[in-house]
Amino acid sequence: MSAMHAPFDDEGPGLLPPSARALMDAPRNAPRVLLIDHDGMAALALAVLLTPEAQLSHVTTVAAARLKLRQAAYGLVIIDPQHLEGDIAGLLTQLVTTPLLVYSAQEPSWREYADDFLPKPWTSPRKLWSCVARALGLPSPICIGA
Repeated sequence: MSAMHAPFDDEGPGLLPPSARALMDAPRNAPRVLLIDHDGMAALALAVLLTPEAQLSHVTTVAAARLKLRQAAYGLVIIDPQHLEGDIAGLLTQLVTTPLLVYSAQEPSWREYADDFLPKPWTSPRKLWSCVARALGLPSPICIGA
């Protein structure tokens, strides 16, 4: 059994070609991040940014996110609530002990439940990485000594 595996897991075929997934390997013990976003390209960009330090799972619905959260523990959940259908309030109750980052063009009305908010697409990859690294407890040259 290999000590490395593809860190990008999405809920349906066709969001990413297998060749793109094969390019991104992360250690099996890397922290897990769940991305809830309808945009497959944003998921790919985030997977590239986080690899190999984290494993990214991507879902496009609240129902799929709730299922993933019942199946595994995640060190961080990133959500873009725009265009999502489903019970976000129910999802938030499931995330009481999991850090939550809202990465969206608009700040949601339930912002107080999130640990952080970054405006999409105006946040730089460096700022996004810094926020994710801090939430996961990963060393980052940007946040060392801060």
